[in-house]
Amino acid sequence: MKMQETLHNWGGLTLNVITDEEIKDICLAIKYNDHGDDFLYIRTYSGEEYEYGYWLSRRDCWADFDPAKNNGESDDMFIRRPMLFKKPNDPSISNETIWYLNRVFGEEFSYKAREKTSVEEINAVLLGIQNIIDEYPNTIYDIEYSKDRLLRIIKKNGLNTKIIDKVKWNSRIGGFDGIAGKKEGYNILYGDTAISVLYRGKDFDIKKLTYSIDHEDEWGCCTYKLNTKQFA
Repeated sequence: MKMQETLHNWGGLTLNVITDEEIKDICLAIKYNDHGDDFLYIRTYSGEEYEYGYWLSRRDCWADFDPAKNNGESDDMFIRRPMLFKKPNDPSISNETIWYLNRVFGEEFSYKAREKTSVEEINAVLLGIQNIIDEYPNTIYDIEYSKDRLLRIIKKNGLNTKIIDKVKWNSRIGGFDGIAGKKEGYNILYGDTAISVLYRGKDFDIKKLTYSIDHEDEWGCCTYKLNTKQFA
């Protein structure tokens, strides 16, 4: 059996991880976050170290998303490159949806529910949103923010909330935007916080982790250094 994890990333990407390694062969697994991106560190009982993540949107990554390489192939940086089911997020879909809804409902759309509307108007609005999505085929998007606010209006006017399902509010497939990449790992991890630790098949209390402060970033936030050799 493989280990499965969900990794969330700054900018809204949600990636699936199904490790190449069998759970029975994993001595240590640490899921951690660094500047909004989740990563999964793996150490096997035989001492092999790997990391799973996205990386391609980070400033310290010398590789970008490349449609020609969006097939999980290996290169100088990756054992397996990250794969996205659609092209990286274009903010145009989110921005145009908000602008459109503000035009229909007024600026109050962003912070309160409209006093009065009808099924016919909601249907027309949903069609308008679908037209925006259709302008950007095969593109990652997430407009759940707009869905939540439109749902307030629907509920306030006593309309059937199932009407909202006429639009697919994000582009995820099976809940994911893609599959995480894989790199060679190293025993020193840099990040903001540990999310979970599995050690020798059991959950480890992250409050018992030993780490040091490595540096402060440009926003004054501390980056911590965790040495995985604290686990035998």
